[in-house]
Amino acid sequence: MKKMLTFVVAFIMGGLAVSPIHAKAAPADWTAVTSNVVVDGGFEGVTSESSAPWVFVTGAVDSEKPGTIAIVNDVYSGQSLTLSTSASSTDFPEIYQIITVKANTDYYFNFRLRNNLPMTNANLYFGFSTTVYEDGYDYVQQHKWIDTATNHNYDGTNQEFTLVTGKFNPGNRTSVRAFIRVGKMNVTIDDVIIRETLSIVPLNGENLLQYPGFEGTDNQNNTAWKYEGVEGRELFGYDDVRTTAVYTPGQRMQDKQIEGFKNLYFGVGAGGGETYPLIYQEVDVTPDTVYSFYVNLTGWGSLWGGWVGIRDADGNDVDDAWTYLDYGDISLARYLTVSVSANSGDNTKLYPYIKADIGPTSGEWGSGVQVDDTYFFVSSDVPTGKTNLITNPIFDEQWSDETHNWSGWQGTWVGSEWESYITAYDDINDGGQGYDGENVARIKHWNAPGTYFTQNVTLEAGKLYNLVSRVMNDYVEVWKQEVEGNEDSWFRDDYATFTSPFIVKVSKGSTVLLNQEYRLERDRAFLPLGGDFAVSEAGSYTISFGFDSRAAGNWAGAALLGSVSLYEVTQEEITPPNFENPEGYLFSSSADVLVGDTTITVGTEMTVATLYTHLQTVEGYTVKVVDAGNLEVSGEKYLTSTYKLQLLDDGSVLAKTYTISATEHEGGTEGPGTSDGPGTSNGPGTTGGCKQGSANNAGTSVLVLLTTVLFSLFIFRKKEL
Repeated sequence: MKKMLTFVVAFIMGGLAVSPIHAKAAPADWTAVTSNVVVDGGFEGVTSESSAPWVFVTGAVDSEKPGTIAIVNDVYSGQSLTLSTSASSTDFPEIYQIITVKANTDYYFNFRLRNNLPMTNANLYFGFSTTVYEDGYDYVQQHKWIDTATNHNYDGTNQEFTLVTGKFNPGNRTSVRAFIRVGKMNVTIDDVIIRETLSIVPLNGENLLQYPGFEGTDNQNNTAWKYEGVEGRELFGYDDVRTTAVYTPGQRMQDKQIEGFKNLYFGVGAGGGETYPLIYQEVDVTPDTVYSFYVNLTGWGSLWGGWVGIRDADGNDVDDAWTYLDYGDISLARYLTVSVSANSGDNTKLYPYIKADIGPTSGEWGSGVQVDDTYFFVSSDVPTGKTNLITNPIFDEQWSDETHNWSGWQGTWVGSEWESYITAYDDINDGGQGYDGENVARIKHWNAPGTYFTQNVTLEAGKLYNLVSRVMNDYVEVWKQEVEGNEDSWFRDDYATFTSPFIVKVSKGSTVLLNQEYRLERDRAFLPLGGDFAVSEAGSYTISFGFDSRAAGNWAGAALLGSVSLYEVTQEEITPPNFENPEGYLFSSSADVLVGDTTITVGTEMTVATLYTHLQTVEGYTVKVVDAGNLEVSGEKYLTSTYKLQLLDDGSVLAKTYTISATEHEGGTEGPGTSDGPGTSNGPGTTGGCKQGSANNAGTSVLVLLTTVLFSLFIFRKKEL
């Protein structure tokens, strides 16, 4: 079954259910909360005499030939570093820094990289390791084959930098060695940023997808995800890093994954003719409710682009919820995060989908898309029982008076126009709506510092607050000189990114309680930005979104703010619990599934697939249900007391067996019926003539109703090795 990478414990307070939240420790003091946990990520203070706070390692692994690390100037931004080896070398030059992190918390690990020389079998590794280098090992790492990356900015001949991104969790550690190492290549790196992330799924939310990270067995994944391809050229399956030659057992390497061991790939095999394969999942929904679909994807081969959207049972895009991505957006250099949102209208079932646009020839290995970590949830960032302190949080009120005050919000006027203002989402995009409404705040930035969208709120002393905003990169334009005619001109560069950081800030005069800096990249998603902060003095505070400094170089751009939520929280709600019990590898997120020492008790008429959605394990463990003959039971079967549940270490070694206590189903062991999926189409919004059945219901998780304790979700991806 799916090896859950997140452990979810539902909360109840006064009988109100509060579902999965992102796990973060509370601020240690009353000082400002900042973002990058790396010191001197731009290498501006590094010299040939001293690399501190970085440590350089140039010794060989399998030979006496060391790699090299050199300081170079004015390559990306100020000083940069070059790491190099020969094409045949077995050396792995590495830089690292010991960083302090929060336990059981996700972090983005980002840096800029330029591949200086086209090299075969070139390798890039980065991630979290033991704090001791000698005889240490890696907790988690990404491994990328640089020479096969198909990215406009990843070609060694055009001397462009690209963004490399990984997502890691330190488990219960608070200090790790953040490293970058290379083999058989020559690269320049700069702007290393490691920052805490907020969960894509809201604090009161629930991911409604089954096997959203594809960590189950192939059969389990296939009960949830359906593929429609071209007859005779079908290409669909799951990559598992543990089957590759470079995987080291006992370590958590993430080859081509965002997290975990597996991802999904789909497309078409070798052949001719433009094609549109797709994957989708059926989800039960509530009518007249806004839902968001988030995916992380890369591509390979002759991929022209693709769609991410939400359909109804007839194959029509709901509420114009679709986004088209061209070939420049999708690449193996990094996962692109994409989101779409839609109001369900009269529908009780929706079908979030990903569709590839593949060119006439797909090459020897075919062409397609790789997907990891998907989410589908109700678009509301305010937990049940909480009060949003923000006025007009989804920008549905555009104008309130002649002074251009947008019902609580104030924009910035620069020159002769507003640089930050509210506008309709479909006026600036292909269609659909924003994150949780029809409108967004648009914040433009050129060479004017202090471009903000702000609101003043009254906060109480001695309180802890949580701020969550949904922000998307809208566009970037750069000013370059045309070759012909020798004239200067603006043009939109889909590959460029903001060089000035986007700021999320809470302040009162010169006192800053929260100051998070984010690089807005090419992601096409309303990403959650913000954090927790404490208030020691009551009064009016300013919530700001925008840019502090002038744009570096000649460029302009805009960011979209989809929604803002600010509410009071408690220390207990945001502090992840600390589980020291070595047996605590298996947990339940539902009152209908009780995990005992040796027995699992389930509610009546529960299928195996439903049981899997309620069970969570720590990193490195999976579970599966077997019958009396020790054969795995399929997901549509009803649970009986003749079945057992096995807890497996790394999916192969039996760690523990649980007996199952279940009420026998009167109708036998067959599960509930299946239903047809959405119709196929060659483009968004057009219904095709073919439907593919056997899409099982997503399964609705049961809210936990407990009245005696208050817990928090925490991300517990690693057990101590």
